[in-house]
Amino acid sequence: DIEIAVKYYDCGDYEESHTHKIATELTVLIEGEAKMNDTIFRKGDIITLLPGDETDFYALSKVTTVVVKYPSVKNDKYISEK
Repeated sequence: DIEIAVKYYDCGDYEESHTHKIATELTVLIEGEAKMNDTIFRKGDIITLLPGDETDFYALSKVTTVVVKYPSVKNDKYISEK
């Protein structure tokens, strides 16, 4: 029903802009600072992306996140064509 992942990033790591058509995605910053859609998030922040919301991810330091995606839908990640 859900996906849960712990993800680790080095400073400068980048994930290109993407969206989900079905799933909602929650990202919790456990450590570090990251920029998503030109907004800086810090340790303890929780970001909610609803279906159709688009975001990229840039690690401004070493970052650890916990990501929860629900429902768990295979092939529901769409890379932006920007």
